[in-house]
Amino acid sequence: MKVERVVANAPGVVECCVIGTEHAHWGEAVTAVVLSDTVPARGEVGDEERERAQRATEEGILAYAREHLSGIEAPKRVEFVDALPKTTTGKIRKNVLRGLF
Repeated sequence: MKVERVVANAPGVVECCVIGTEHAHWGEAVTAVVLSDTVPARGEVGDEERERAQRATEEGILAYAREHLSGIEAPKRVEFVDALPKTTTGKIRKNVLRGLF
């Protein structure tokens, strides 16, 4: 919850959740899954422009998280989505996201 609150306050983040994803060295790494207002949705712009926006936004989110969290808590990577999958009651379906990443 603490990590999600910090990531949610980072510039460019509209909505987010944090999940654990496989990591070759550590076994599992903290990964932020983000819906951002600075990254265009797929199909709105070219792939190159979207990737450039993702890189810039990811750098900003990771830097913000490192300022406000300890090294072990801070996300190691950021994944961008056009929408977060939710249940009918509005909860984010983290199990679906773990399957994607």
